[in-house]
Amino acid sequence: PRPHHHHLIVPFQRMLSHKSARIVRHLMTARRRRPPSTPHIQRNDPSLLLLLPGLSSSPSSAIYRAQQRHFAIPGGDLSPRYPSPDEYDEYDDDLWDEEGNEIPRSARTSNDDGDDDDTPRQKELSPLEKKRLAIREELDNRKGRLFTDPLMVLDIDEVMSNGGMVYDDLPDWDESVVSGLAKDLVVVYEGGVPTLGEMSGLALPLPFASHPAYDAKGYVKFFRRREYERVKKDVRGLCEPVITKVMDMEGAEERQEGIDLLYETVEEEMFAREGVRLGDKAKFGMMVERAIQEVLTEVNKQSQREYEIEEEEERKKAAAEPDSGSVDDSVDDSTKQTSEANKNSPARNNTPLPTDKSTIPEPTLAERDQTASPIFMDVFKTSETDPKGEDCYPISGPARGIPEEWELAAHKTTKRIMLRRCIRDVATQLLQNSAVRQFYLDGPKGVGKSSALNALVSMARHSGYVVLFFPDGDVMTQRGYYVEPSPTQEGVFDLPAMAQTLNEQLMVVHGDQLRHLTVETVDLEEVYTPKQLKAVVASLQKEGEEEKGDSDATSTIPLMHVLQKGMEEPILATGAYRTAIKSLTSDPTLRFLMVVDELNTYYDGGQYYHEKYDFHVQKTIPPKLISLFDPFLNHSKYNNITLITAPTHSRSISPKGTSQLSNEMKNDNNVSIINVPRYSDVEARAMIAHYECTGIGRLRFDRGDVLGDDQELEYIKMVSGRLGSVFLRECIF
Repeated sequence: PRPHHHHLIVPFQRMLSHKSARIVRHLMTARRRRPPSTPHIQRNDPSLLLLLPGLSSSPSSAIYRAQQRHFAIPGGDLSPRYPSPDEYDEYDDDLWDEEGNEIPRSARTSNDDGDDDDTPRQKELSPLEKKRLAIREELDNRKGRLFTDPLMVLDIDEVMSNGGMVYDDLPDWDESVVSGLAKDLVVVYEGGVPTLGEMSGLALPLPFASHPAYDAKGYVKFFRRREYERVKKDVRGLCEPVITKVMDMEGAEERQEGIDLLYETVEEEMFAREGVRLGDKAKFGMMVERAIQEVLTEVNKQSQREYEIEEEEERKKAAAEPDSGSVDDSVDDSTKQTSEANKNSPARNNTPLPTDKSTIPEPTLAERDQTASPIFMDVFKTSETDPKGEDCYPISGPARGIPEEWELAAHKTTKRIMLRRCIRDVATQLLQNSAVRQFYLDGPKGVGKSSALNALVSMARHSGYVVLFFPDGDVMTQRGYYVEPSPTQEGVFDLPAMAQTLNEQLMVVHGDQLRHLTVETVDLEEVYTPKQLKAVVASLQKEGEEEKGDSDATSTIPLMHVLQKGMEEPILATGAYRTAIKSLTSDPTLRFLMVVDELNTYYDGGQYYHEKYDFHVQKTIPPKLISLFDPFLNHSKYNNITLITAPTHSRSISPKGTSQLSNEMKNDNNVSIINVPRYSDVEARAMIAHYECTGIGRLRFDRGDVLGDDQELEYIKMVSGRLGSVFLRECIF
């Protein structure tokens, strides 16, 4: 056999230039291509091995060292000389194609040493080499990505310059490039943003399993439910042929025996199928019996619907035909027999029928959840038709993930947020008027807590709630511009600049709802100094809204006027904010809601200093002593207020403090813990379709390739951990 040294060069390819690698490959395979006058290069020649570690990236140095070791240079003349690149290219054609790529071994051609015949022949491969080639071809044909695949982020400017393109040559995105599969998977709520009542009745897909570190009971419950659904599916497959035979029986006793036999045979078959895994467990028999009962109930409901549909068709047929005889003559005999058979069906005899046959029972919300698809709400559509515009539908999030998604999208006339079961749970409990006064949304970093809060704020405002939203705890606790002691409360401090923004939020978004509220002048004396109160009353008198301007008079002032002055003048901002909170919490006709994102930042100490608190200005002012944060940090002393809060894991907050806050919330009976889960399989697929429909990242011109590739979908879910923020990032690059 011919000596083959090609494998020796593989570890040194990265040290060589393209031309040097070709020269060395030529030298190492010189025996099978040499002219008859050229001496052999021995297979175990140590000089050949010595050549490899000392090679330089320059072709000239490689040729020089080859000449020093007296290697034969093909071409006839054995004297030392510098060969031209064409001479090497002449003998290198069977190793490289025209584009510079290496030709696979199985496709190379070679000639015999002493034979003048130049007819190429295929090289015979050993069984081991054939097996290696088969494995390599299989790996090359696989779809998706591997862990060893390099992450290549191409610079668009570099790609365009290499291709001679300009930005005008890039194709424009429009909805015509979106695949039909993506359009079918994305369902947008027809009204834009649903109300809380509409949200509580929406059928949404089942969530993903809770992480055992956050919700161990929910984690176990999820897998038990999934195990039961799998058992029920197998039970349904075993029951269907038996039920068909039982329904064809005539006697009641015979049908009852068939039902009893159904229970026995299905249970025995399921025990035999599961074996040690589930069949030996004590509760498995009860699980199978429950599944059989549910299957029979479903069959009963289906037969009931068919019976009622047939009766309705008979009534329509009788009403359409002229009176040519009795009603019995107008009904076909076969229809009567079918109706009688449906009446005597074993499933119906086993389960009581509804008393009112004119109404078909609707499936419950839990039943509709089993086959539900994800639904998106569109903030853009509602903000375009709402007079308040986008001010009613805010944007928050520490990493600004929501606006980032909307800014990166090529579709500029939509702003969608996916509706999830955790949002529906909060909406349902809010409408039940329970004793719960605070909702705490918990979950890992980037799972979508801020998105859920934004959706709840939009729905609550759309439902008539007065909502005061604190979107960014990091800004509130560190960037309040300046802090000053409260003139009316000892040991309390104010943030006038932040109070101005909150007053503006109430005026712009809820001005129509607060226009009828008034404030007694006596109540204003608790939040304003005499000088400040005189300025408020004087401004009201100047505007002509009230003639009496005596600050001692027990007159009333519109709340909107107080908020207006608090929005314009920083010195009056904190007093206006406290007045609005007192008015909203004391009026039973208003439904007041405070939504606080990044709640754990308010328990981390803050970054405000003042000599009135610490003379040496070394200790920070606790957030509980700041009047702006008092309504939700000390909410027990306020009435008619409900809180919806969520922590953040994206800020430099102590994990110990966040964990302690979560434990306090779990031990409080007045707090409802809502877990925000990771994306389920259905939700992840819908998000991929949503990114394609809105033209985000590499899915902008994807045309359904990712949606149609199950391995690529699994790869994205794996590397993102099914977390919303990471999921978006993986779809961009």
